[in-house]
Amino acid sequence: MGLSNGGPILISLEGEVMLLDIAKEGWLDRAACRDADNPSIWTSGSQKDSREAKRLCNTICPVRSHCFKWAMENNENTGVWGGLDTKERKELFY
Repeated sequence: MGLSNGGPILISLEGEVMLLDIAKEGWLDRAACRDADNPSIWTSGSQKDSREAKRLCNTICPVRSHCFKWAMENNENTGVWGGLDTKERKELFY
């Protein structure tokens, strides 16, 4: 996701642009994806990238639960958030 330090940032997920306010969402500063060598693995949609993103989320990310909660509260329907891909998040409620 390539997050910056400071205020609001724009991120693009499969053509959709979203505004995330790091000051409001303080957990973003500690997210594993923030300093990832290849931030596109969280949003590429490929199974290989998705597996790697989930592995990193589930092993090294200290804010996985915050990320998952944000994704659910904001109906995020693209990419890996909180260690789960879109299909996995949808399956929790259907």
